[in-house]
Amino acid sequence: MSDVKRILCGGRGGQGIIVMGKMLGWAAMRNRYFITILPAYGAEVRGGEAYCSVVISSQPIAMPEFDKADYFITMNQISYDSFFRRLNTDGIIIFNSSMIKEKKIKNINQVGISATQIASDIGNIKISNLVMLGAFCKVTNIFKISDIINIMDDALGSSKKRYFELNKKALEQGWKIRNRR
Repeated sequence: MSDVKRILCGGRGGQGIIVMGKMLGWAAMRNRYFITILPAYGAEVRGGEAYCSVVISSQPIAMPEFDKADYFITMNQISYDSFFRRLNTDGIIIFNSSMIKEKKIKNINQVGISATQIASDIGNIKISNLVMLGAFCKVTNIFKISDIINIMDDALGSSKKRYFELNKKALEQGWKIRNRR
């Protein structure tokens, strides 16, 4: 991994945006990187807009906030429309094509993943964030899918252990479908 990666995750409360950031943080720490995570969400929690800024670096992080992200993982149209301008030139947007209509954006790579549909096919739309996380790992090569699987219990908490296989399947499906629109 190059020195600093800035990742913005965005969506609606209840779509697992904060969980995504948390899992990226756990994976980074396990791989001995420095990490900052700044979650933000409306008072509504479920249904309001949510986003999470993640910085991963091989060096101590002096400033956890950033103006421009290298990567943007987005789950819904409102976050896509609101935050795509916060991406660096040559950045990558990984978007949930089940819920987002792609715009042509100059100098930005975009990868659409039908995460909500895939999660529904697996059996639970609540795991669409994990489909997106698997796709993010494949597209960016920042983490191997095994890095995320290895931290899943810690990041999701003991109450979710019974869903381990379902969550793992969601990650694997995201990993498999790179650049599918």
